[in-house]
Amino acid sequence: MAWRFCFNGKANRYHRFYKANFGANHSAIIAVNFNKNGSSIGTYVYKIGGNTSSYTTFSFTFNPPLPATPDSVQLGYACGDPFNHITYDGSWIILDKIFFTGISTQPVGMNGSFENWETDSVHTLKDWYVNSDPMAISRSTDAYIGAYAVRIETLSDNEGGTDIGAIGTGLWTNLGLVGGRPYTLTKDTLVLAYKYFPQNNDSAFVEIFFKGINYPNPYGIPFFLTNTATYTVVEFPFELLSAPDTLVIFLASSHWQHTDSMYAGSTLFVDKVYLKSEPNVSVPYIAKQKNVTLYPNPVSEILRVNASDEIKEIHLYSADGKLLQSLVVNGKQFSIPVQTLPEGNYFIKIQFQDLDWIKPWVKK
Repeated sequence: MAWRFCFNGKANRYHRFYKANFGANHSAIIAVNFNKNGSSIGTYVYKIGGNTSSYTTFSFTFNPPLPATPDSVQLGYACGDPFNHITYDGSWIILDKIFFTGISTQPVGMNGSFENWETDSVHTLKDWYVNSDPMAISRSTDAYIGAYAVRIETLSDNEGGTDIGAIGTGLWTNLGLVGGRPYTLTKDTLVLAYKYFPQNNDSAFVEIFFKGINYPNPYGIPFFLTNTATYTVVEFPFELLSAPDTLVIFLASSHWQHTDSMYAGSTLFVDKVYLKSEPNVSVPYIAKQKNVTLYPNPVSEILRVNASDEIKEIHLYSADGKLLQSLVVNGKQFSIPVQTLPEGNYFIKIQFQDLDWIKPWVKK
């Protein structure tokens, strides 16, 4: 562990009490670093070994003495030798009553007697795995239905990039994709409600993976989410050529290619995720059905859209989530010329008054 605090005075000695169990030939590291105006003016590193079951005092003199009065100090402790990447399983140390001599008062906020504690509450998302920094995932009371939703955020890392927030019903490991839930259908629709606040035209994404004897390598179908400040219900229909035995769902706060720090802060709220084959929803699916027909698919020249309800807007996206075209419709039928688009995979988002409908299509 390590912590830093302001320091005022020219200390000459460090003291603390400890119990420890390091094991044979094992030790701990104690490091003290003093700074002035952002630069180090004295670093002292000591090793301590041996075992003691009762509190024992340990102190050392700063040698050579500090050349000037510091303005801050950093303390660090480790069971093992982090400088040489050495750790000792089962080793432990208990610390109490840390203080300096040679100064009139102890540093503010050092809490060297460890009497001051704060109660912190950590919520863990049940039945989902965290596939990113856990700090990117949190419980939100800004829910679409019920009391809570999940909040997924893209964070800055320490190297000028991002750590994309991601959760899934499975987990990527060095053994591949593990987890998931039993699933054997070849045709279904994933439904969810979301809000999204992107940075710099970012796009969140949903990916559905299938595993099984027919899918020795997990087969994934990606869908992309664009910005919306209010909860929007979207549908992701899919159809497979052969039955899987396992389904895994992933939700992420940024496009997987957006690793630059300019995308940090993209925030995705998700609630009410379900499959139409197993709806278990408060709002019946039949009330939300739009009976959308998209044809032909694959298409070479004109993509036609028919719906039972009035369409507000249509948006075309490339396979990587880039917005290609937005069209205002205000009708139930619409034809879209696509002959100038390159051959490949695309997505269409059809916006109704009460939900969005998303489906992949192919230009041939």
